[in-house]
This record gives sequence, C-alpha cells and structure tokens, in this order.
Amino acid sequence: MGVEHEQLLFHTEVRWLSRGRVLQRLYKLRSEVKMFLVDVKSDLARYLDDPLWLAQLAYLVDIFDRLNLLNTMQGRDASILILSDKLSNATIKLLLPFTSVYLCEAGFPKLTALKTKYRNRLQVEDDIRLALSNTEPQIPLLCEKKQAQVSH
Repeated sequence: MGVEHEQLLFHTEVRWLSRGRVLQRLYKLRSEVKMFLVDVKSDLARYLDDPLWLAQLAYLVDIFDRLNLLNTMQGRDASILILSDKLSNATIKLLLPFTSVYLCEAGFPKLTALKTKYRNRLQVEDDIRLALSNTEPQIPLLCEKKQAQVSH
C-alpha cells in the first residue's frame, strides 16, 4: 500500500514501551487497518470512521508518548537526584510556554492601564510585577515601619 510500516505491533507485557508504540502504529496505519477490517467484514471498522474515537486514540498516543519519554529518561544507573533533575528540566520545557502565554494574556490589559499619556515610563517591569501579583500589600504595617522624618 506504500506506507512506512508493513505490520502492526502487538502489545506484550514484557516490553513496557510496546503499548505506546502499538497505539502510535495503529494511529499511523488507521486507513489501512480500516480497509483490512472492511475486507474481512469486521464490525470494528466503524470505530475508524468515528471522529470522537479517533480523537481519543490520538490523545492516548500523545499520553503514552510522554510516558515512554519519561521511562526512557531513567536509564540503568539513575538515582533519584538525577531523575528529579531530568524530570524538573523536561517539565519546565513542556510547561513554560503555557505559563508565559497566560501571563502575557493576563498582563496586557494591566500594561495598557499602566501606560497612559501621563505615565509613560519605558521601564514597567516592577509595576507590572506588582499589578500581576496576588499578594495584597499590608499598608498599615508598612506605614508603621516607615519613619516619617529621619532624625539627625
């Protein structure tokens, strides 16, 4: 049929990476598998026409791909310290775009409120950090600690 793979993999309990590979191969060969199932008159072919089922299959492929990535990062002589560093770096690379996009979306209206024609400083990092913070300043406590006039 001119496809990259010539056969489907079957899952075995011995190889823990095989689950993700089986799902990935099934997703890649879904049209060829559908043609085969139609030829053998199997009722399973209807699943390969269902967009919801295909979306769930694609989701599982992605989940198992991430799990296989975490499993292959371990290696033979890995300690908990090395694995936690590898996990902290992979997680940061994976989640950092989502947090930065959220902060941009949340910060833009606050930035436009800060930048008026009467207040048009170019350095707004401290002001935007204060505007985006969830911590409420304790004004009475700050006023108590501040001395109004320095004694000589």
